[in-house]
Parts: sequence; structure tokens; C-alpha cells
Amino acid sequence: MLRYNVKLLLLVIFVSTLPSWAQCVIDNGPVNRMLLVEGELDAIDTVGISGQFEGSIEWILEDGSSVSKGDPIARIETWQANQDLMKQRLEEQRKSTELEKQSIQDQITTLQEETEKAKDSAEVEIAELDLQLKLHARDAVQMRTKELEIEKLKQMISFYETHLAEMTTLTDKGALSQNELEDLRLKAKETQISLQRQTLELEKLIDGDALAIERARVQLRKAKRRQEANLERTQGAQSVRKKNLEFMQAELDDLRQQRMELEAGIASAVLTSPVDGTLLLDLRWTGDGMGVFEAGAKVKKQGRIGRISTSRRVKAVYNVHETDAGSIKVGQNVYTTVIPLGDTVLKGKVSSVGQVLSEVASWARDRYRIRTLKVEVELLDTVAGFKPKMSTVGHIETAVIPDALRLSLSCVTPNLKLQTQGGSFVNVVPELIGSTHIALPSDKFRVGEKYQSQIRIHPGSYQPDTPLKAQEMNIFESVSGNGEIFSAEEVPIAPAFSAKIKNLAGSGEEVKAGEVLVDLEVNELETQLQTQEVARTEREVELRSVLLETEQKYNEIKEQHSMTSMKLAIEEKRLELLNSISPSDEIKQKELAVKLAELDYKYQLSRFDTQTDLKKEGFLKATEFQQSFEQLQVTKNSLEIKKLELQLAKQPVNRLERQKLSATVSSIRTEVQNLSETIGLREKLGTLEADYARLAYELATVEVKRISSSIQMAITTASQDGVFIVQERYKGRTLEPYIPGDQAEPGYVIGKLVQMKRFRIKGKVPENAFSKLKTGQVATFSLAGRAEDKFTAKLLSVSPIPLKQTMFGNVEPVVDVVLDIDVFSPTFQPGASVVYEIQVSPAQKLPVLPMDAIYQFADKFFVYKGTDAKSIKEVKLGPRQGNNVAILEGLQASETVFVEAQP
Repeated sequence: MLRYNVKLLLLVIFVSTLPSWAQCVIDNGPVNRMLLVEGELDAIDTVGISGQFEGSIEWILEDGSSVSKGDPIARIETWQANQDLMKQRLEEQRKSTELEKQSIQDQITTLQEETEKAKDSAEVEIAELDLQLKLHARDAVQMRTKELEIEKLKQMISFYETHLAEMTTLTDKGALSQNELEDLRLKAKETQISLQRQTLELEKLIDGDALAIERARVQLRKAKRRQEANLERTQGAQSVRKKNLEFMQAELDDLRQQRMELEAGIASAVLTSPVDGTLLLDLRWTGDGMGVFEAGAKVKKQGRIGRISTSRRVKAVYNVHETDAGSIKVGQNVYTTVIPLGDTVLKGKVSSVGQVLSEVASWARDRYRIRTLKVEVELLDTVAGFKPKMSTVGHIETAVIPDALRLSLSCVTPNLKLQTQGGSFVNVVPELIGSTHIALPSDKFRVGEKYQSQIRIHPGSYQPDTPLKAQEMNIFESVSGNGEIFSAEEVPIAPAFSAKIKNLAGSGEEVKAGEVLVDLEVNELETQLQTQEVARTEREVELRSVLLETEQKYNEIKEQHSMTSMKLAIEEKRLELLNSISPSDEIKQKELAVKLAELDYKYQLSRFDTQTDLKKEGFLKATEFQQSFEQLQVTKNSLEIKKLELQLAKQPVNRLERQKLSATVSSIRTEVQNLSETIGLREKLGTLEADYARLAYELATVEVKRISSSIQMAITTASQDGVFIVQERYKGRTLEPYIPGDQAEPGYVIGKLVQMKRFRIKGKVPENAFSKLKTGQVATFSLAGRAEDKFTAKLLSVSPIPLKQTMFGNVEPVVDVVLDIDVFSPTFQPGASVVYEIQVSPAQKLPVLPMDAIYQFADKFFVYKGTDAKSIKEVKLGPRQGNNVAILEGLQASETVFVEAQP
């Protein structure tokens, strides 16, 4: 059933004898079928409004308010956001310190890896040089000694071969004994064996030690494999460290972004309109139903609270019943009436038809789940005051014949027959049955034909028999409504966090400033506080440990640098000595040894010449001559060895040995250089590690303070003297006041601290009165049940648009009003129900009748001047005030009318 007074053109169809003037005439005109639908206006273009952080709304504009770009819309409480920002800044600083600390640690690790790399390179180089030494390096003195010994042995063998025959002849002659000859032959053989042995030893010296060479090769392979493995491990570790730094940088960027968002949010704690337009607040659950955002409501981070309609043009959105959905098409004409703005009819066209049926939103669902189709209408006309969310009634033209032969529906019987003037009936097959007329076939009817109307003006059930005289009085149009009294000075009490109510002051209790109004349970918070205090103590201990540890590590790296520097100095000195020639004293000694060897050789050479002469003349035995020859060869070889040693003493040491020591020195020098850099990095790293531990301690301290502050906020005291009133909330399906043990949530008001001085009335009036209300209008009111005591007030404010607030059931759109009471009475109490009447037009002196004396048929109003149907007279109604209505035309003051007697 429609909730609005719509002009019904067909009320009751009767078949009876009618007065002669009740008739219908066929004419030409449009015949259209209209579908009556309900809906509301909606924005075409909108910009969302969201809070930048989580908090409670301190104040907010009313839904439907007109705003300009930059106008404040709402303010969000920033206490929690400031706490979060402080923590966020510390978190970001801690992460930044951690990143810098890790970066320095990576640099230290890189230096260590470079040191190890230099050591590996030196080890490989030394192993290669060792192999080269084993392959090519020989003891020159030893080799030359072997060569001279072989040369001497060859000469001895040649000597034996030359003189052996001679010795044999001497033996045959008896000059030499057989034993001596055998000894000589034995020595010759021993000399040959010795030659073979010395030759083998020389070859071994030339070829080198095969086992030592193989060991050198193995050591080289091991050094290279270790170098490759370390290089691969280092590259992998560097890749991991790089990715770790990139990940930490991403985390820091996230923290920085969150901090910037919080800063921007706090800076924009006052939400402003980004454009000119109309504020449309979103609905939210209030605890006892659905309502728009208001002061005290909780806002989520980045949560939308509403939108701004940016265009003066709006569209109408209707829900068409599924049984009528098939008749709706894009382009159909629509005639719209905006309920809050009066009876002006606006033309529009269907712009879109939904593709999916949806269930009607309702707390009490239809048993058969009747569904609707969303239809949007583009309005071609606009009027001042258009705003989204306003209720509208539309007539969608589903079928039309622009110029038809037509007749009013009031002339058609239910079985589609027409009654002629003579009383007979004619069957009709209409081309179209419209909302007010039917289209007749032109081959059977013509313009001007008359038929009887089927509307009976005077239903037989009415029996007006009681006379009533019209009274002349000052009357004005008024709007009535119900509301309740509230204090003009009141402080809402809402919890800062979610908790159960521990203690609650009594509703209506007078309290003094400082007295406890609400005490919340804080057991969980106290447990959290204890945990955080323990964590803070741990962070403090960690800070002290870090300070000691960083100092110890710094001293260790300095000591390592000192020891390595000393080692470098020693090895550099060794290298310097290796690169210099032998000392002059050693050279002089070797020169003296050469001179002594030369003198000895000259002596032995002279002695051998003498021995040779004696041997030729037979005065010297062969064995003695042999001994003299051997001594000469020994002296000669010794001289050559002494010369070789002198020559080696005057030359630099072996090149490969020098390169080995040079590689070792280079590796140590790299280590010293890296340790020097590490000392500075270690000092900076120690500072960062201390800062990091200190930030962890500060974070724990902030968390302790935050929880402590929350515990302190668990107790709400009266800011001034006043009366505490406990708020009601839904418990199940009934409204009951909060009591201890109930759960309190942020944004939901538990109670109010009110002042019993100045009072106001908040109430609601029907939305069709919206266009008539203006601030400053005078109102009268009375307390419920005390109609005899009248008080005056003034209209203080009107909601910018009618509001549709949904609780447990669908509620009609209403206009919120606030009345300012300009008098004081001790009977006024916050929450008291009142009935009020707002004067919305100037007073006029006119004839007045009770509404019970007025009868309505179709779209006309009548009174009875007598007690039969012939006495009926049409009247035009004026302002209505309470149960009385003014008569503008059709009746004079003091005239008598008749009404039906009340039982």
C-alpha cells in the first residue's frame, strides 16, 4: 500500500441510478498506462570522503548539507593517531638504523672477504712458485760439486786404464806384488761404480724430487679449489646480502609510507570538502539500528564516511516489483514528484534497467521473498532544493496512444461495459486500458457521445444527520510531530577502547566534578602492561649488553690491526733483505776462501808435477802417484766450488723465493688496509647497534606509556557538576540502559553528563513538510500526557534532507528538527516525550470545520448541507491545524453542515 496521498482516479465502481449530472463524454486525447513506483534521488557524480586514520568523530556536518570546496566536514579525534605516529616514527627510525647497521656489517664482511680473497690469491701464487721451484730451482753448488766429482772420477778411470797395463807388467817382473795389483784393479772398479752413482745423483738433482714436485702440484690444486670454492661462496653470500638489503629497504619504504599517511591523516584531522556539492553520509551500525555517521562514531583507517555529490543534476532510482519488471524499457517517459519539495511534477526518461532482481532490504523478510528490479531515471527538469536521498514517487509510462478516441475509466464497468443515458449497456473492446482512460475503437464510437459515470457520489452507508456550525477563527497551517527533551549543554561519554563496564553511575544521579561516571574493566590491559614492562626491562638489559659488546669488538679489531701491522713490518723487512746483496764481510770471507783454495791448488799442482817426474823415473809407487792425482783433483774442485759460492754471494737471491715472499707481503698489506677501514666501520657499527638497542628500549617504553594511558582512560570522571543519564541500547529486541557487565565499544555513547538549565527538543516530522520548514518558526509543545500545559519554542535547525533511518523494520523518511525552548519549567527532564506543533504559515481568519465533517470522493472534497445526497456541496480546503481545517470556498462562517453521528 502506498504511503503517500496519490490522486486515485478510480475509487469505487457502483452500478446504480446516478444523478443526471454524473456522466462521461467521449473526446480525443492521449491514453497512457502508468506504473506507480517509489524510490529516491541519487547523485550522478560523487567524490568519496574518507578518514586517513582510525579514530572517533568529534563533530560532523549533517547529512545533506551543502558544502563548498575547502569547507570543513568533520573532525576526527587524534589521540590514538598521535600515539600510533610516535610508535611509527620509532619503528621507522629503528628499521632505518637496522638497515644502516646491516649495510655497515655487509661492508665489514666484504672487507673480510676481500682479505680472504687476497690470502687465497697469495696462497695460489705461492703454490705455483713452489711448484716452479721444485721443477726448476736447483742447488747450484751441490750440482757443480757433483759435476766436478764425476769429472774427477772419469779422469781417475782414464788414469787407471792408462796405468793398469803398466802395473800388470811390473807385477809380472816382480816389481809389484799381486795383492797390490788386485787392489789397484779393485779401486778402478770402485771408481767406475762411484762414477755411476754420482751420475745418477746428478741426474736426480737435474730432474728434481718427483715426490716433492707431486706434493707441490697437489698443494697448488688444493689452493685453486679452495680459492674457487671461497669465491663461489662469497658471490652467493654477496647476492643474499644484496637481496636482504633490498628487502629491508622495501620494509623501510613501507614504514615510511605508513608514517607519511599517519602524518597526512593527522594534518587532515579536519576533513574538508574537495569540491563544491552536497554531503551524503554513509550508513553504519549504531548499536540500535542503522544510521548515518555522527559525533562519537568510530572511523576506520581509510574508511569512507560519505561522499560529495558534485553535480546539481541528480537521477531518480526506483525499485520496480518483479511482477512489473517485464514492462519497463529504456526510454520510457517518467513523471516524478519529489515528496519533500511539494507536488511539482518533473519529467524524465528511463535511462537504465537492472539486469538482476534483488531481494527487498528489510529486517522482516517477505515469506515469498518478493524481489525488485533497479530502474534509473534521467530527470529532464530540475527544481531548486534538489538533493540526493530525497524520496520520490514516479509514474512510468509503460504504454501510450498519443491521440486516441477515449473515455474516462469512471464510465467503465468491471466487465468492460458502458452504460448509455437510457440505462442499457454496450460491450467495449478497448485498444488500450490506461491509468485514467481507455482507448476506444474509432469504427464503433465517435466524439461527443455521452455515457453514465459509474462513480456513486453519495454512498448509501453514509447517514449525515447531526448538525454542525462552521466557526470563524484564526487558523494557520502547522506541522506536528513527536520528540523528546534534551539538555542544551550535555557531554557524551563514550569509551576510548573496547571493554566491559565495571562500574557505572546511576542514571539521573546528580554528580559533582571529578566523580567517577564510568569505570571499565582493565584486567587484560594490566596483563599487557606487565608483559610490556618485562619487555622494557629486557630491552634495557640488552642495551647495556650491546654497549659493552660493541666496545669489546672495537678493541679486538684494533688489537688485530696492531698485530697484523707488526707482522707486515717483519715480512717487509725480510723482503727488503732478500732483495739486497749479501753483507760485505761474508763476501770477503768467500774471497779469502777462494784465494786459499787457489794457493792450495797451485801447491798441489806443483807437487803433482814433481810426483809425475818421480813416477817416470821409477822412484814413486803407482799408489802414491794415484793419491797425489786424487788430491790434485780435490783441490781443483774445491777451488771451483769456492768461486761458485763467491759468485752466488755477489748476486741477488733466487727470483722465485723473492716472488713468494712478495706475494705474502701483498696479502698481509691488503689485510692491514682492510682492517684499517674495518676499525672506522666497526666504530660506526657500534654506535648504530647501540642506537638500535636504544630505540628498542624507547619503543617498549612508548608501549608501556600507551597502555598506562589507556588504563587511566578506563575511568571517566565528570568534567563539571551535572546529572548523569545512562544511554539505552538494544539488548535482543528491546531497548535497555547500559549496566555493569555490558560490553562498551568506541564510538557508542554509554551516557551523557547534562546540565539542567537550558533545554531543547529533538524530534521528527513527515518528509512532505520539508519544504515548509524554516528556522525561527514558532512552535508550541506539551509534555506527553499533559496537553493542558502549553509551552512555546522556536525552530532552531532543520536537517538538510529527510533521513531514512532503518532500525528493526523499515521506517518512513523523516525530517529531523531541533526546537529551542525559550522558557524553563521544573517539569522538564532530559528524555521526556513531547508533542509539538510548528506554525508554518501566517494565521488567517477563515471558516473552520473539523476534519470529520469533510468527505472526499475521487479528488474532490464535499460537505453535506442537508441529510440527503442532493444536499452535497463541493468545498475547497485551506490550512489544516490539528483536527481543524479551513474552508476557502463553498461555505461561509456560521453555516450549518451535517455529519454522521459518532457511535
